[in-house]
Amino acid sequence: MIDFIEPLHSRVIGIAYLLLAFGFLHFALPAVIKSGRWHIVKFWCFAIALGTFGLGRLFGPIYLEANAWIYALGHYGLLTYATLRLGHIMLRHKCDWWNTP
Repeated sequence: MIDFIEPLHSRVIGIAYLLLAFGFLHFALPAVIKSGRWHIVKFWCFAIALGTFGLGRLFGPIYLEANAWIYALGHYGLLTYATLRLGHIMLRHKCDWWNTP
């Protein structure tokens, strides 16, 4: 049973990372265009990092290691931060690519 749950759990986390990366690229970048290039670069790098973490969780064998709980704890923290940050940006700004000045 545990052999089935761990890969499924890792795939769900990977999909969550990819969805958050898409959200940051689609909603957060237009919202920070007015803030300047440095904010755009930071959010773009953060979204790319989330996407690569997601691809790593979908296709990587790291979750089979003995200390995988430390790895998973870091991912939970990053997922929580990214979700809260994206929600904050989407609530404060009307952020669509077609509504930017």
